[in-house]
Amino acid sequence: MSVSKLADIPVIESVYDPLSQKRDGTITPCAPVLIFGHNLLCWPKDQVEFFLCPAEKPESMIPVLEVYKHTEKQILITLPDVERGHYCLALQLKEESDEEQVYRFPVLWQVKAMTLMDIYCERRNIPSPRS
Repeated sequence: MSVSKLADIPVIESVYDPLSQKRDGTITPCAPVLIFGHNLLCWPKDQVEFFLCPAEKPESMIPVLEVYKHTEKQILITLPDVERGHYCLALQLKEESDEEQVYRFPVLWQVKAMTLMDIYCERRNIPSPRS
């Protein structure tokens, strides 16, 4: 099934980062995130791979480390090690003809905190010793 032929386009409604406990689009590198939406399973699971794409260089695709859960309304993944900045989630669909198509979700996420110390300080609203 081609991404361009999807009648029900996959939609991300929100993301939850359990490490930072944020639901505002903040994500933490090398950590799990739970993605909520609908039509998230409108392609065969074995034909799709997930990536993060930097907003300033969208053609660069960084593979997610692991996909733990992939249902119609949720995806649980572990993010790769990425730098601070803005990213979008992308999926690459591999078709039977070995043709690959990429769909980038129109949702930007932000990597703010890079370390557990940054996250700890941000949660308690105190300055990070590194700043």
